[in-house]
Amino acid sequence: RIEAAISAGEPPFATVGELQRRIVHSLGPLVNPRADALDLERELRDIVETWSGVAEIVYLMDRDMLPPLSTDPACAMAVVDIISVACDEAVRDNGATKIFVTLAHTPGATFVSVSENGSVQNPLDQGIGVRLLDSCSLAWFRKHTFGRNLVNASLPYLPDAEAAWAMTSA
Repeated sequence: RIEAAISAGEPPFATVGELQRRIVHSLGPLVNPRADALDLERELRDIVETWSGVAEIVYLMDRDMLPPLSTDPACAMAVVDIISVACDEAVRDNGATKIFVTLAHTPGATFVSVSENGSVQNPLDQGIGVRLLDSCSLAWFRKHTFGRNLVNASLPYLPDAEAAWAMTSA
């Protein structure tokens, strides 16, 4: 199509733009699923149910933050993944029976903190949790303090991510 436009003496910019819009529109669901595809509250409940009877998971957060957080699907999915992996590693690797998850967010970042009562973590462990945190967080740390393992992460939060995505795929 581009070659045909050039051969016809037309500037190919409109054709290139149209092709770009079609590609972005076609790939959109694969690279940035819509926020309504993720029910954040249900996902967090599912994590609790997964470990029910093995470990108690307590969320410390304002429930009013869930709808705004859902406007950035990439951040919301990363939050769910981090909490899920942290709880899995807390129970399986550390033998935790009590896990506290704290969520907070600002216009530029979402903060996830997971504290658990399991055995001391191996500081050299470079498992899936470390790779996940490295790939999606702005900054993170883990430490053993006051008899608890603690993982803190800050993730980029773009409140209008869905609107920005819609503009690029229009």
